[in-house]
Amino acid sequence: MDESLPALLPSLPHEIALLCIVRLPLRSRAIASCVSRAWANACKNKSSITSIRRSLNLPTEHYIFIAVFDSRFDGDYVHATQHNTKWLLIDPLTLGVQVLPNPLSAISIEMNVCSAATNDQLFLPQVNQTKEEFCSYDIGAGRWKSVELPPGKRCRRFCCAEMKEFVYLCGGLINFTGGASRSAFRYDSRNNQWEKLPDMIMPRINCAGVSMNDKFYAIGGYCPSPEGFPQIHASAERFDPATGQWTLLPNFCAKGFRYAEGSAIPESNFAIVENKRLFVVQAQSNEVMELDGLKEEWSHLGYIGGVCEMRDCGTNYKILGVGSELWAIQYRVGKSIKIYSCKLPGESESLIWRQIEIGGLEIFDHVLTGKILEV
Repeated sequence: MDESLPALLPSLPHEIALLCIVRLPLRSRAIASCVSRAWANACKNKSSITSIRRSLNLPTEHYIFIAVFDSRFDGDYVHATQHNTKWLLIDPLTLGVQVLPNPLSAISIEMNVCSAATNDQLFLPQVNQTKEEFCSYDIGAGRWKSVELPPGKRCRRFCCAEMKEFVYLCGGLINFTGGASRSAFRYDSRNNQWEKLPDMIMPRINCAGVSMNDKFYAIGGYCPSPEGFPQIHASAERFDPATGQWTLLPNFCAKGFRYAEGSAIPESNFAIVENKRLFVVQAQSNEVMELDGLKEEWSHLGYIGGVCEMRDCGTNYKILGVGSELWAIQYRVGKSIKIYSCKLPGESESLIWRQIEIGGLEIFDHVLTGKILEV
């Protein structure tokens, strides 16, 4: 304890007072930081709070971050602006919605945003007509800040995912002419530093990034071919931070789950739930499948909403793992966004979905990105 600061609670030892602060929910800690300098310092020590909460077996707090878009503001359906987007943080327990400040400093030319989250910070690229940058949002501080990109890294169509205090970033376009990248980096959110990682085995654009069992996976994607058509990848690559090596995992994607040039970035088609199970929603479908991590095979689980829909390229889904639940977001141009959730079933049980009503989404018809924050 810093002796120059006043006590957290004068009538209690520092360790006991800190345990009281640690038990506060995230939003309450943000308010508590305004009480005094001592409380502010205690609330800002995120790594210590996270460690103590885990040691006390306190339940993980989940928040759903989604960025939604209204295509009626833009007839070409290609630009995200401060007027046609909204950035939301949803509490899955109370269904309360917090509107975040808009991070766009200009018109964005990238309509599918690949986001990541570590503790109580969000990370996403901002690609506009004048510059490319990475930015982060600190929930406790309530503001966005710019994060300098690693040298030579572009923001377009890469994949990223969080693992512990790091954000992993790989693949994407080398330039705006369509070259595919094999480069990989990770960002240390504690020290605000980038680290260059070994290149991937294959160049990948629009691949999906997920972290599972302390390893990072780059799944699917495509690269240009000499004939001018995209070469679609059905494989995945796994990076092990312990060894610093990539391993190629062939046929990792579910049958029929393919990505072509111009398709939506697939990071939100994958979901990791609390007990490290990996799920996917099939392309142009509402079919949900689960991966057997040992056999690396996919099995059918059911359909979002409970009914199989005809394949329709106009309807899209994003799937999210919220603790021990799956959440699915359905969107289509000109239609209101719908949100469903279900408890994870046991063996031989089917998914039972319920629709969730969240106010303020009625006028929007596209989802730019979706991410789960675990605090």
